[in-house]
Amino acid sequence: MAEDERGAPRHPVNCERCRVHVLVAKNSLAHTVVQWTTATAACAELAAGRGPRPLAPTCTHLRDSIEAAVRAGRLEVGEPAAQLTETLPISGKPPGRESGTAIASKHVREPGLRNRAVFITVRRQLMHDVVRRARSIAPHLAASAEETERLGKLSEQSVKHIREVGVMRLLQPTEYGGHAAHPADFAQAVMEVAQACGSTGWVCGVGGVHPWELALLDRRVQDEVWGGEPDTWIASPYMPSGIATPTDDGYLLKGHWQFSSGTDHCDWIFLGALVGDKNGNPVQPVQALHVVLPRSDYTIVEDSWDVIGLSGTGSKDIIVDGAYVPAYRTIDSQVVTEGRRAAERAGRTETVYQLPFWTMFPLGITSAVIGIAEGALAAHLDHQRDRVSAAGARIREDATTLYAISEAAAEIAASRAQLLDGISRIYDIADVGKEISFADRAAVRRNQVRAAWRAVAAVDEIFARSGGNVVRRDNTLQRFWRDAHVGLQHAIHVPGNAFQASALTQLGVEPTGALRAMI
Repeated sequence: MAEDERGAPRHPVNCERCRVHVLVAKNSLAHTVVQWTTATAACAELAAGRGPRPLAPTCTHLRDSIEAAVRAGRLEVGEPAAQLTETLPISGKPPGRESGTAIASKHVREPGLRNRAVFITVRRQLMHDVVRRARSIAPHLAASAEETERLGKLSEQSVKHIREVGVMRLLQPTEYGGHAAHPADFAQAVMEVAQACGSTGWVCGVGGVHPWELALLDRRVQDEVWGGEPDTWIASPYMPSGIATPTDDGYLLKGHWQFSSGTDHCDWIFLGALVGDKNGNPVQPVQALHVVLPRSDYTIVEDSWDVIGLSGTGSKDIIVDGAYVPAYRTIDSQVVTEGRRAAERAGRTETVYQLPFWTMFPLGITSAVIGIAEGALAAHLDHQRDRVSAAGARIREDATTLYAISEAAAEIAASRAQLLDGISRIYDIADVGKEISFADRAAVRRNQVRAAWRAVAAVDEIFARSGGNVVRRDNTLQRFWRDAHVGLQHAIHVPGNAFQASALTQLGVEPTGALRAMI
């Protein structure tokens, strides 16, 4: 049996429609190599040229046959990963070379088939097991959502379910019990959770990124955090609200931070800080750090989270008063912003750890907002299904409301698609060893911000057509509506810098100074 150059065996697969025969190597769920052994003209779909035109043509029936073989166990998969990438022979040259398009899959030529071995890369998302498990616990999270809001922190049951399915460990290194998953899988898991409970989804979106960053720090702090318990949760915030005064081998940290989401359930914390002089003033030029502290070194300020939405996130204040932070528990914020430099310093070769911080951190937050919007849409449909208006008309017969439902559904779906597309594009650039440019980062940030605003605007449209009873506390939609608007208030959703910087790069102007912040 032939093998791919990475060692995965190639198995015969027949298209379930036209019986075209191919050899398939599944190096991972993210990488599929397909070698045609018959002429592509034998494929009815490719010969007909029907359907929408992707980056390069593909046969959907063959794709489905490959996926069926994986599910049935007839096609073994190498390492677990996030996506299925198909390589289908069509022409003599891999697509994207002329236009500079990043192609993430390897292109393998079989000896003796020089004129047949041609290549297409088409992305198709397969559901990660953690995403599937997150979907399965949605009813339990929804049942606890009211309690979570009342408590001002996640309910014990919600925490238990999230730990069991492993959402927080999706971006965690495999050697510490994580999955080192594709970030698109992480985003989808967060959306699944947020559809059921906005606050729980938000905590997963924020806290789930922290294992990704911890993987970029010194192995000593990774051992400290995960050595005894791989399911240890880490809080934040990153706002540099503290001063880190240098000592011989570390820093003394002092400050007061707001918005530490999920902090009651965490044993460690990331905090943003500015390096200070001996008088406690920030040094010039400004140098920002992310520092890591154990629970014993900081104080959670109770009763500091009284808000109108995302109440269950328990995003309380944090106080640190002179805690010692060894240097190995810190990282320069500029290093992690650039992504690859931090990965190289940490000895991380996995693609996910080479991505920029300001691509990864916003991903979790916006995923939560989009999931909340999806939950709002589902709640709206439940509310409207048998509703009768004050005039006695059934809502399902109201063309205006039906139009609004479809428009909102399309806008929310577009937000999801745009967010997942952005992170996948950045991942693919890194995966083929290309440099992720500032223009790339700015475009993804622009689209991420727009996706959040689009989704929340769609929620407003359906909320406005839900009638007077939607404002009652026992109506699930009102909670999703409040959560969505509070989520939009996060600094990561302010459009100014991202929009301006992206426009400048499109005009051929390199942004400078503050316009590069948080991108």
